[in-house]
Amino acid sequence: MKKGFSKGLNLERKEVKEMRNGKWFIVLTMVFAFCLVTASAYALPTLLINEPSKMKYTNFERFFDNNNNSIIDTGDRFEGIFTVTTISNVAETVATWQPTAGVDELTGIFKISVVGGSIPIGGGGHIDFGLGTGDLFEMYYDVTPNWAPFLTLAEYSNPQASTAWGTASDGALYMQILQGTFYEGINDTVANVASVNRNWGDLTFNGTGYPIVAQQWPELLGGPPFAHTYLEVLHPAGHVSDIFWESHLQAYGTVGWDFKSEDPLYVFATPEPSTFLLFGAGLIGIGIAVRRRLKK
Repeated sequence: MKKGFSKGLNLERKEVKEMRNGKWFIVLTMVFAFCLVTASAYALPTLLINEPSKMKYTNFERFFDNNNNSIIDTGDRFEGIFTVTTISNVAETVATWQPTAGVDELTGIFKISVVGGSIPIGGGGHIDFGLGTGDLFEMYYDVTPNWAPFLTLAEYSNPQASTAWGTASDGALYMQILQGTFYEGINDTVANVASVNRNWGDLTFNGTGYPIVAQQWPELLGGPPFAHTYLEVLHPAGHVSDIFWESHLQAYGTVGWDFKSEDPLYVFATPEPSTFLLFGAGLIGIGIAVRRRLKK
């Protein structure tokens, strides 16, 4: 009798312990759910779905003539900062995001190296860009705006100023291309007429919140295949890459920056998995796990 009572008491204690463990499991689940909901409230810039998004940006850059020969050629470098001014469809009839003063901004930095070709400074020609040691392309989303158009020209004028470089690269990393990931850039310059950079790249890091689908650029935007040369190799068309951007460079008179441009970057996003569908599926899974735990 005493032995049976003791056994029953032990079973009851075991059940109580399991119930307590189950309750703690549920509490932790609720905390996890709250964290997910809170995280989902952090709204990133909206991209168009299943069509190209056009990200217009203002770019300031400078040139380093590392060879000191007054020629833009292999071994030289370009670097700069930029700010996105709008995200829209290609025709710019539908805008999905614009920076709001005091609310958010989308900025970035880049460093690229000349790896082929040559252009005399002030002349025309063709050069090729690549990513060498320390080179990169990065974009940041910041909910504490502190960059263009809020800086002064004096701050723009010194590329080494922490206010220029630091505030262009703070916030949450949004896009990134590093050495080792596909990147190809070219510049075609006709003296006193036009200087155009074209760039293709795959993302080393995608923080947009959307799956990005590589496309054939610039052909997706319309027009015939874009035949070009890179490192003296003829390419009959553009490339399939995550993003594509252009720079129509203009000489910039402010000391410290050699060029300024107003340019587009293109990206193709697909629907992101619904946060709450995934969250719901997760809760169901956790619920099943709790139920099984309590039954044991």
